[in-house]
Amino acid sequence: MAKFQVQPKAKKVPVTKPTVTGFLPFGTDDYLPQTLIDVIDDSDTATGAMQARAEFIVGNGIEDEALANMIVNRKGETLDEVVEGMAWNIAQGQVICLLIGYNGNFQVNDIRSVPWEIVRLGEPDDNGNLYFGGVFPYLDKSFKKDRRSKYTRLPLFDPDPEIVMAQILAVGGIENYHGQLLYVKVGPPSTSYYQKPSYFGGVKNMETENELVEFDFSTVVNGFNISGVWKQLRSSKKTQRKNRDGTVDEVDEDEDGVIAQLRANQGGENGGNLILAEADSVDELKAMGFEPTTGTAGLADRYNSTNERVMQRIARRLRVPNEILNIRKSGGIAPTGEEMKVASKVMQQSVNKEQRRIDQTLAKVLPYWHKPLPETHDYHLENLDYFTDGDDTASGMAQPD
Repeated sequence: MAKFQVQPKAKKVPVTKPTVTGFLPFGTDDYLPQTLIDVIDDSDTATGAMQARAEFIVGNGIEDEALANMIVNRKGETLDEVVEGMAWNIAQGQVICLLIGYNGNFQVNDIRSVPWEIVRLGEPDDNGNLYFGGVFPYLDKSFKKDRRSKYTRLPLFDPDPEIVMAQILAVGGIENYHGQLLYVKVGPPSTSYYQKPSYFGGVKNMETENELVEFDFSTVVNGFNISGVWKQLRSSKKTQRKNRDGTVDEVDEDEDGVIAQLRANQGGENGGNLILAEADSVDELKAMGFEPTTGTAGLADRYNSTNERVMQRIARRLRVPNEILNIRKSGGIAPTGEEMKVASKVMQQSVNKEQRRIDQTLAKVLPYWHKPLPETHDYHLENLDYFTDGDDTASGMAQPD
């Protein structure tokens, strides 16, 4: 009986248990945000689309310059810089996560954006109400695994001075008080406590694009040679292998080192990917024949059409016009200046809701600021417009090749 040696390869969302008892897991493995970020990073189109969404959400920042340049935390960040962090959280997670700090007079004196992927909500009470959350700075699959369960517990945002005072007293003073967590869902309405991004259904397309890139790399490394099955008679020479339990098995010995030679000769200068099939007899060997596994018939057309469909699906899921991502039309025609202008306007409209949620969130927090605000404070974000009125050419955007 012939034996085939094939390396399995699949990228699936893992399933494990929640990270810390008392907190709601985000996804079946509690690492849904980290998994989504990894998938996005592996997809050129998704990365570009996410960058575009974040840039259009933050636009040119807060129109009120006095408000935009106001220092709002001990890190020295301006409100504009905090808004940029909010825009990225919205683009990736469709959520706003802010850490709100208070002074001894129970007034807000520190505002900073917290990456959405390290925030977890506490379990609700019997009535389904949430009262606290946690920031897990080491909630990652590889970095400092021993500290993955470390977190800072924070009550959810409530600026009522009496509530803030009670919270400060409960932890033994202002020096032990870490502030409050503001968690605002921005995506489509749902009954879930967490906001699962609407692009979640497009993960397969993002993974597909990554596999296409891997195929490109493998094709180049293997000198554009087709993959196939290498056939040879099974070696009759036996060697003994000692098992851990003390027993001894007889196994075939590759006396000619064929497998080792095949692997050594892979690469851009030599052969392609090969699967080894060993036959027990000459008759079986002849009956097997050689089978290419690449599927060369129409390979270029199938690759190009798949790549084109995947890019368009990702762009559609992330609601970014093809023109913004320079996804060309069939035949290789680049978007025209007029098409780019229309696409820019479409993007401005598609992020209006997210911009309003940022405005509304700032309007909830800043009235409790410990210092007087500028007289005419306006939280409105100025839209990012690459085009001047009446001009069909880009202003500040590189024209497509």
